[in-house]
Amino acid sequence: MSRLALSVENVTKRFGAITAIGDISLSVQPGEILGLLGPTGAGKSTLMRLVGGLVMPDKGDILINGVSMYSDFEQCMRMTGFVPDRPEFYSYMTGRANLSVISDMYGGIPYERVEDLIEQLKLSVYIDDKFSTYPAGVKQRLAIAAALLNSPRLLIIDEALDGLDPISVVDLRRLLRRLADEYGMSVLVTSHQMLELEKLCDRVAIMDNGTLIGVGTVDTLKKANCSKQRHKLLLDRPDAAAPYICEAAGVITEVRGDSIIVDAEQAMIPKIISMLFSRGHLVYEVTPMEMTLEEAYYRMLRLKPVTRRDYSEIYSGGGYDG
Repeated sequence: MSRLALSVENVTKRFGAITAIGDISLSVQPGEILGLLGPTGAGKSTLMRLVGGLVMPDKGDILINGVSMYSDFEQCMRMTGFVPDRPEFYSYMTGRANLSVISDMYGGIPYERVEDLIEQLKLSVYIDDKFSTYPAGVKQRLAIAAALLNSPRLLIIDEALDGLDPISVVDLRRLLRRLADEYGMSVLVTSHQMLELEKLCDRVAIMDNGTLIGVGTVDTLKKANCSKQRHKLLLDRPDAAAPYICEAAGVITEVRGDSIIVDAEQAMIPKIISMLFSRGHLVYEVTPMEMTLEEAYYRMLRLKPVTRRDYSEIYSGGGYDG
């Protein structure tokens, strides 16, 4: 069995009286892309900084490809590429010069490797301009190129899609997927763009208040938070209809514009329509729906949170949950 690309083992990190990370365990397989989600202050950036070696845990251990940070920190860092949420370079130097400086720090990085990354990250237009003139998205792409120079086993990207235009987002998604599928590189990534994470990630880990509240594939997360089918009902006065249906039919409802979303099996829909007609509501259209990652995330954090123990039971039948 191959070694885990990343193993976070019962890690705790405190800043004074504040526990930013509380007894977290998490793993990433070789060639896997794991997305990290959570509200502001959940501890995502702290966990990324811990895995990236910028801070050390107060308790627990972190292993990169089976090597403990405590036993061989330098080797762990050579196997890790880190892209912070606000990348910084020498502002008076060109992008190419910055990459050359970083290459020299690693030692032995061939010139062809630098040029290949410039091409892959679509940096050619800007690479000989000063870094200070770069748009935010180009700065992000240069940071990713720098993190890939040493061909790391694990790539960590904090707010990966921040500042990128739609075309650059697609380019980055395809690049990360290719690095994982063709080269076995593992990726740990955070982003607020859940639709893109849904397309990109093999699994998603959700954090809240410094702890993990669940880890699983996108499909598993959806199923765990929506045991029934979903339907969108376009109707008049949805604000009045939603609480009535919720109470009378015993289903979860959500108002969305001129519609309500109901979690109910298809056989239940005619009854719900009849109940709405009896209350004077006009139903114009009924459409089956699939839950999105964003909706599953919202339900976990706001509507029906589950404990880590409950979540591990949910996923005991499928995949590895770290």
